[in-house]
Formats: sequence, C-alpha cells, structure tokens
Amino acid sequence: MNVLLLFLIVFAPFVFFILRMLRHTRESLGDGSPLVRSVTVTWDRNRFFTRFTVLLLLPIPLMGLLYMGMGVATFVRQPDQVMGAVFLMLLGVATVALVAFIFSQQYRLWKQVRDKRVTFDPALKTITIAESDGSVVVSAQNVLSIEFHTNHRADRKADWAFYTFVLIDGRRFSLHDLFLTADDLLESYFSGTAQVLVSHKTIWYEPENDSPIGELCPTTGR
Repeated sequence: MNVLLLFLIVFAPFVFFILRMLRHTRESLGDGSPLVRSVTVTWDRNRFFTRFTVLLLLPIPLMGLLYMGMGVATFVRQPDQVMGAVFLMLLGVATVALVAFIFSQQYRLWKQVRDKRVTFDPALKTITIAESDGSVVVSAQNVLSIEFHTNHRADRKADWAFYTFVLIDGRRFSLHDLFLTADDLLESYFSGTAQVLVSHKTIWYEPENDSPIGELCPTTGR
C-alpha cells in the first residue's frame, strides 16, 4: 500500500503533465490546431481550474498553514521566542492571503471566459465569438485593428492578456488569450491587419467598451 501511494505521489503529476503537453501540442501544432481545421474552443469549470497556473497554487496554502502551526508550536514550547513565533505566524497568514488573492483573480477570469464559445475556421479565416444571447463573426475583412492588452512586461501568456478586435464600424469584441491555442493564429487569420500593443501595470484588467453581442445578432439556444 505504501509503495502504491508513493508511486501515485511521484508519478501521477508527471503523467498528468505529459498528457497536458500532448494536448497542447495537438491543439497548437497538430491535427487539432485551428490553423489546420475548424475548431471550437470552450472553457468549462473542470478544464479551467485544472490549468497548471491553478494547480501550482494548491500546495502553497498548506505551506502557510504549516508556518502558522510552527509559530504556535514555537510559542508553546519556547515562550521566550515570541518574535520568532510571531514571524512564523505572520508569514503563514501572508502566504494564505496571497494565494486567496490569486484565486480571486482566477475566479474573475473564469467569469470572463465561461460563457463564450469561439469557433475558428481556417478555410474562411474567420473567428465566431458566441455568447448566451448572440454571436459575431470577425475576419480580416471587417476588422480595422487588433489591440493586445497585457501587463507592463508584455508577456503574451499573462493570465489577463486580452485581444480586442476593433471593427471597421467601431464595434469592439475582446477575447482572452486562453482561446488562442495556436501561437501564430492571429498572424494567419489577420495578415496585414494592424496590431497595437496596449501595456498595463495593473494586476487585473477587464475589457472596456466592448459592444454587447446580444444587441447585434440575437440568437437562442446557445
């Protein structure tokens, strides 16, 4: 039993990582890429909250609780070490608070992506953005420019990196980077379209001035 438990602890994360890497390769470069065939991308709860960004946070609260426990134990066993005990307890509280804050940002992001269904058509080079009350199709023919909103490090894989499609008629529609599974997708679909980098220094960014899809192309049953 101990051997099996040790095997699961050591190898289960490794197997999980390999499977995720194979999926990423298939979706970005292989036969599942939107550069090759029509692909619809959605984010359900299980897929979103089992991303590496989230999973890597899970052990950290345990470390925070461990620090707090060590602080209490130090105070009980060595009352003269008050400063050390207080330091450990504060470190534990700060660790747990930091993870709670990061999870709150992930939840805000989840609310941005959970209701969208995005379909990529490489033959027509169109992107269909569908929500519960409508959809819109964007392509090089009706997009004036693409704004890339990210943090001040210009990290294209930042958790809150958004692409805003500015249409010729002034309407705006934003997509989070999570939907763009292929690295060169925008270059392929929107060759010749102006792309503008908009840097932010805030911890969280939410798309501004987007046009309500439901007012333009209302649908039902989505």
